[in-house]
Amino acid sequence: EYDATGTGVVNVCTYLGIPAEHGTHVAGIIASQDTTHRGVAPGVDIYNVIVFSNITQCEGAFSSWIIRGIEWSLLGPDGRPGTGDEANVISMSLGALVPPWFMHYVARYVTLLTAISRAVDAGATVVIAAGNDGPGGYTINFLCYAPGVICVGAVDSRAGSLSRTSVAIFSARGPIPFDIAAPDIAAPGVGIISSIPINRSAAFSGTSMATPHVSGVAALLKQARPGWSPLDIKRAIVVSASPAPLPDIYESPNPFDQGTGVVMALDALNNPIRLSFSGGALQGQTQTLVIPPGSSASAVLLVSNIGDSTVPVSIYLTDLVSYMGSSVLRNSSASISQQSISLSPGSSSQITISVSVPSRTLPGTYAGYVIASTGTHAAKLPIVVVVPATLREDATSFSASISTIIGAGPPEWVTFRLFVPQPMDDLVNIASYSDGPLPLTVYAITPSNRFVTSVSGLRFQERGEYILILEVPGFYALAGRAIITLSAPKVLRGLSQIEALASDVSSLRSGLESVNASLSQRSQALETRLENLGSAVESIRTAVQILNTSLILSQQQIDTLGRNLASLAQTVSENTRSISNLTSSFQGFVSDAQKRFSNIESALSKATSDIASLSERFSSFQNSVQQMLASQQNSIAEIRGNLSSLSQSLGNTTIVSIAGVVLAIIGIAIGAVAFSRAGKK
Repeated sequence: EYDATGTGVVNVCTYLGIPAEHGTHVAGIIASQDTTHRGVAPGVDIYNVIVFSNITQCEGAFSSWIIRGIEWSLLGPDGRPGTGDEANVISMSLGALVPPWFMHYVARYVTLLTAISRAVDAGATVVIAAGNDGPGGYTINFLCYAPGVICVGAVDSRAGSLSRTSVAIFSARGPIPFDIAAPDIAAPGVGIISSIPINRSAAFSGTSMATPHVSGVAALLKQARPGWSPLDIKRAIVVSASPAPLPDIYESPNPFDQGTGVVMALDALNNPIRLSFSGGALQGQTQTLVIPPGSSASAVLLVSNIGDSTVPVSIYLTDLVSYMGSSVLRNSSASISQQSISLSPGSSSQITISVSVPSRTLPGTYAGYVIASTGTHAAKLPIVVVVPATLREDATSFSASISTIIGAGPPEWVTFRLFVPQPMDDLVNIASYSDGPLPLTVYAITPSNRFVTSVSGLRFQERGEYILILEVPGFYALAGRAIITLSAPKVLRGLSQIEALASDVSSLRSGLESVNASLSQRSQALETRLENLGSAVESIRTAVQILNTSLILSQQQIDTLGRNLASLAQTVSENTRSISNLTSSFQGFVSDAQKRFSNIESALSKATSDIASLSERFSSFQNSVQQMLASQQNSIAEIRGNLSSLSQSLGNTTIVSIAGVVLAIIGIAIGAVAFSRAGKK
């Protein structure tokens, strides 16, 4: 036992001398060993963690007390982790109701929800009562928002058979914000007999009584399958439930009033089929699709066989029904990629479920089941389709209409998705009509996750998807169909246009005044210019007269110039003939010159050829002369020899002889000189 309140509570909370019976009754449902009213799991160890105190009249608990109790449970009596005495299951038959328009703030900032989800992460299966604020929508205990918990509704099973079991009228209904199926499951919670202090028993009703039934089943599963995690235990319990066939505000079993149905302990242990949605909410245990009318969307379902034999599996959908049966989306609107499969032990298969929403489908939140059956066992999960409304525009206004059956509460909330195609500053008026007395209050969550409300209407100043929340206030209502219309006349836009038009008219008036002043100034200037123009016209008239006289003189000069031009033309004609003759003579001269130049060119070419020939002949002559000179030099040498011989014989020779010799020598010399000159020439 542990007193988490720190206020000295022992065994049981007592106020004004009266012991609180709630906790003992819940504990007895789990673990009573009474032979007549035996508990679900009579062999488990029970930790009595006290979170209620007499200072709250044993009816209330602070979050800090509950968190302290959870932390103690995760450590066990020895206060140390990992020693084997930690709690495997935490059963919480407590909680409170939070309006859905406030819940998204609570889910973000309340530390108790964090503590609960961390307990699940630490290995404890946490089971929480759905609450007793039904049968209106969105009345689920806010502690069920903690990820990983098992949220339990209540059924009336006093008839003694499942076929005659109905959903308890007080059991809280889903969904939870926003459009997520809840509760997870249901269990007997009406007229449940269990122990109360001291050594007595009593019959109580409430989801507080249903919760320990599921907690006891979780303990049995943990005993039979020690290796199962909290998620394994939750999946086994949720998919194996059997629907209570007698709902109250729906015509057929619906996930929003009983989850997947009534807990079945033996089926949870033996059912080999497991289901989960890829990317679905609540750890894949449900799926929500938002599909506008005329559109379609799909979800992926993972079907697994954890058994030890191959099983055939058939997969199908039920009809999807909106709040209180307001409208139905038939299962014929859905298609399944594989309706029949065979799964070997340990294998899985992915199934695609496609849903097409007809264009005339009414806006609302539709819920039903996807079921996988082996013939012996059936597994099921909730599937939700949200059909949004659209604020449509015409020439004068924006408008939308939604319809639902309402009046199960209060408390009661119904939500609709509303798509606003463009921001609007105009006030959207909200009017409702119903079959009975049914006051309504309307709230909205904006696309940026802000909460807005107004007594006279709403302003949709953001583009995107809004969540409209309809609330039935007060303490009395009669169920009936309500039609809610939203309309926004384009008043502000019209006023803006009128203001713009008025501004344009004012600007036009100012412009006209400016134009009038400008025209007056221009008129005066024009009169002045006309006076000046009159003077100018007189001046022009005088100038024209002078010009006329000048023109007469000019005409005379032109006549003279014409005669001169005629004479000049005659002269030009004569000169033209002379130039023509000169041109002919020049052309003859040029032709003759060209011929002469051609002759000269030929003569020069011949002279060049002759010079080349003469050069060759001169070169030959020069060689001949050189040979002749060489010969003369030889002759002179002979002469010198002869002279020498002659000198020797002079003494013996007569003068006449000498003279003859001399003359002969002179004659030879003259002949040589003559020949030499002829060679040079």
